[in-house]
Amino acid sequence: MWRLAVAALLISGVARAQTRGVAIPAGRIELKAQYSTPPYAPKAPAVVAVILMGETDDWTPAAPCPALAARFPDRITLVTYPDTFPDFDVPGLQVGTRTGLAFTAGGGGDAHSGTNEAARVDAIARVLAFLDR
Repeated sequence: MWRLAVAALLISGVARAQTRGVAIPAGRIELKAQYSTPPYAPKAPAVVAVILMGETDDWTPAAPCPALAARFPDRITLVTYPDTFPDFDVPGLQVGTRTGLAFTAGGGGDAHSGTNEAARVDAIARVLAFLDR
């Protein structure tokens, strides 16, 4: 038996994913999404999802996510972190500005990213707990 966990990063409509197989109860496939653009989920998700995002994300804002999670509370768990940008879980990445991006909340092509250690530690613990369910 296998359990499939997928960590997905969605930026500007381009999804990148990493997968790792571990033991799974029969018939279970779950999705841990660390970054998402919520308006693109018109139907109930086919998988269980955990969305971990920064509240101050100016690349793809977290603002639409609460409504999405509220629509599907049995399928989506949303956790947002204050004062947190994309890449918050990358160890030791100084907060800085990325430029020339195809999509940003403000439309100017600039957004912040970098580590938030408290959010990083919490997110890792939540993902491990999610995968251990």
